[in-house]
Amino acid sequence: MKLKVLTLLYLLSFIGIVFLASSGSPLSFVIYAKLKCIPFYDKILHFFLLGGMTFLVNTSFSTKKINIGRFAVLLGTLIIGTIITFEEFSQIFLPHRNFEIMDLICNYAGILAGSFISQNKIT
Repeated sequence: MKLKVLTLLYLLSFIGIVFLASSGSPLSFVIYAKLKCIPFYDKILHFFLLGGMTFLVNTSFSTKKINIGRFAVLLGTLIIGTIITFEEFSQIFLPHRNFEIMDLICNYAGILAGSFISQNKIT
């Protein structure tokens, strides 16, 4: 039960971060000003935010798998991968955001890492 609450809080925090960035909130500019001194901070955040989210969602779903053709895919991985792909491409249409293929690549790398860790029970 605690894991599902933690997962929900993480997801809500992630949604809040995306909303702040997408809205052009002054707070997002303050955060950007603090973090921009760290090389590649944006890509690092994409990797770890999505990796953590994928790990928590897959673990909350008890690493449930679904079959897609000959492949068994973790349900949480499929859900997170699909949603984050749409979210990343939606940035093309938002004035305060910009689409970058490297962000998407870092998202997918984080999703793969989170999937691997959740599936192999490295906790």
